[in-house]
Amino acid sequence: MKTKGILELIRILESIKNELSFRDYERLLLLSKVAAIYSVFVICVNPAIMIFRVYYLNSIPLCLKLLQLPTYAEDWYLSIAAYEIANTFTRTSIKYAVVVFYGMFCYTFSLCLQDKKRSKFQAHALYNKVLQIVKKLEERLSLVMLIIFSHILVDIFQSMLISIEKYEDALTKDQIWCFLNNMILAIFVVFSAEKVQKRANGIRESLFTFPNDSCHFECLCRKYTKISEDHKQLKLTLWEMFTINKLLLFSMLSWNLAYAVIIVQF
Repeated sequence: MKTKGILELIRILESIKNELSFRDYERLLLLSKVAAIYSVFVICVNPAIMIFRVYYLNSIPLCLKLLQLPTYAEDWYLSIAAYEIANTFTRTSIKYAVVVFYGMFCYTFSLCLQDKKRSKFQAHALYNKVLQIVKKLEERLSLVMLIIFSHILVDIFQSMLISIEKYEDALTKDQIWCFLNNMILAIFVVFSAEKVQKRANGIRESLFTFPNDSCHFECLCRKYTKISEDHKQLKLTLWEMFTINKLLLFSMLSWNLAYAVIIVQF
């Protein structure tokens, strides 16, 4: 995923920016601020929790053992903070950056496809642009999103596994926090992408008109029904392996729960 490809996606999305209203821009600005604040919060909260444990719970963190620092060293608490921030940043920064960009892109895209009074010519022109945008989005980010979702799935499974093993309470709480964060990321992407798909397919179906002629009417009705039930509808995927929709979330949770039950039994 190169900067050139990202800029190309942004430019092609700008081709339908006239579909946005002032209120839509306000929503996008608010959501982008929330996403940025949340990402920074997640990166900073783990070091803060670790320092809290050391000061108030007298817990010896793992990083002191890894860094081979004695607890009586003058700058040991700074070492803890630096280690935890660096560790959290390297593990989460790329994932959060990709998820936030993809989610915000899809949410902006969906706002451009809201139900409005459009002529058939306008709807056809808009749908042609939609096809171009989806094609570029799939080319640039579908493989990356497959990797990101695989990482999220593994993180969720790891969190559940550690929680089931019932290690010390503090560690279990960390894993619950990690589980919630990963679920929030997955939900954000899925809901944004699914809204795009529904609205784009809605425009696709709206392109059919029904003239008064009964023969034409029946013919177009059959075509409309065929398109409504068509499995080749416009879709956003994970490298054409999985469609990004609510079923993907359900599958992720089902997979994790199934293996969790197996682990508990043994």
